[in-house]
Amino acid sequence: MPPKIQLYGAEVQLLCNGMVPLVSLDSSSPFHGCASSMLQTAVDSCGKVDGLYEHCFDERIQRDLERTLSLRLSDYMLAQVKSHPDVRAVGLTKRSLLLALVLGLGLTGTVKTKKIVVSDERIRPGSGQKVR
Repeated sequence: MPPKIQLYGAEVQLLCNGMVPLVSLDSSSPFHGCASSMLQTAVDSCGKVDGLYEHCFDERIQRDLERTLSLRLSDYMLAQVKSHPDVRAVGLTKRSLLLALVLGLGLTGTVKTKKIVVSDERIRPGSGQKVR
């Protein structure tokens, strides 16, 4: 089973050799209310967030989810970023999927932003520490 990383109400597991994030997001997480704008910022778009990704089918990811976590297709959402179809991610809810796509972009080095804004406080990427 992939190790879990828990931070700010988000639980992240990396699948498929660490390149596909699976995210579960608590509704009290500061990421919950800004997942849409994070994805828009990450792909440098002002468009509606639903137009930035598309649901997809990936047998390798689905097999990994079933084998390692006993998740069925009805338990999660699998999508790819339209502008970067090689970036795929899994979420247990729509907002967790959006955050997973942002993380997927970060894993491939294609994120268009250096800082993430959460509740009017900036978080230094990778550290989890607030920047004043």
